[in-house]
Amino acid sequence: MENRNNSSFSEENSTSSWGSADNDGGLFSITEEAYEEFAFISNIILSPIICAFGIVGNSLGLRVLWKDTRQQKLPIYLFLYSLTCFDLLYLIFGLLRHIPHIIDLIDKQLANYIEEHMKLGTIYVDMVLAHTSHALIVVMSIERLNALMRPFTVKNSWLSRYPKSIIFVCFMFNVIFLIPYPLYFEMGSYQAGNMTEYYIQFKEEAVETMDMYMLVQTIIDYVIPAIVILIINIAIPVVYSRAISERRAIIDMTSQGLNNQQTKITSTVFCITLMYFLLSLPNLFIKVMAFIDKGYSFDGKYKLSFWLFIDISNLFSYINAANDIIIYILVSDHYRRVFIQMYCHSPCCRRWRRHHDLDSGGESKDISLSTISERY
Repeated sequence: MENRNNSSFSEENSTSSWGSADNDGGLFSITEEAYEEFAFISNIILSPIICAFGIVGNSLGLRVLWKDTRQQKLPIYLFLYSLTCFDLLYLIFGLLRHIPHIIDLIDKQLANYIEEHMKLGTIYVDMVLAHTSHALIVVMSIERLNALMRPFTVKNSWLSRYPKSIIFVCFMFNVIFLIPYPLYFEMGSYQAGNMTEYYIQFKEEAVETMDMYMLVQTIIDYVIPAIVILIINIAIPVVYSRAISERRAIIDMTSQGLNNQQTKITSTVFCITLMYFLLSLPNLFIKVMAFIDKGYSFDGKYKLSFWLFIDISNLFSYINAANDIIIYILVSDHYRRVFIQMYCHSPCCRRWRRHHDLDSGGESKDISLSTISERY
């Protein structure tokens, strides 16, 4: 998730402000004042709050997911657990990266020094974590579609047989593929009155190479995942409806609980992938615009419109990483029940659990059907 913090990302080597005109004439004719107001709300207020909420929520969610990861034979639980881990790390780094924005309210020179020197390492780590999460979301979508289409043979697929290896490959691919960013960054500075302003940029000899590389990266890390997610999210409801109709006549009481379990986990993954697709659209849009019109760049003619979309993309990326536990609880009755059992011990929660156990008629025992799960 490239953002304002991973710029090549420098301002012009001058003391000029964001623009001398009233607006940049770009997509929404953004004025400098309007952009600065939005950046303040986004970077100093909303993003740290979302990151902090997501860190707490995902930390609690890991314990809930770990219970299923140990009990169930399905690889999807390991994928969900790994996704939550990478999102948690991404939010932690996101919170750290916003500390200079808060310091900026007190000491602009210190904030600039800390922020720009942090970027040399945090940009790379941030992108590796974010794109690994994206890859896992694509993998989970494919796994769920495969489970619906081949319910009795899916355990023989590579996704089911080697989930840990696939997670490792997704991580290492991004570690290697994104190496050009830290390799071709350098620190620059210029005098702005009595202050020394620092910025990072691509090395001069690497600008053309990085332009081509960023085009390839946009296609691999944004365009292809978005297309795959869109196709699979359209296919899953169709295949699911057909599968339910075909199985209804042959499902017996023994496997009914497993069928319900598969339905809930498929719904959870579907919601995760749908949220990822929707929240990634602003980032995908501005990345495509940057290659259509060079004015949409870090210091181009329409830089205010560009930065607006980058900041919106950053905000959405934090929301996407922080909403894991919310989706688990809202979509899956099983995760909601386990979450309440683990963390809520008030009389109200105890009454809810007793009421739910009576209504469910023992359905909560479905999670222990690990031997049946081996069929899937």
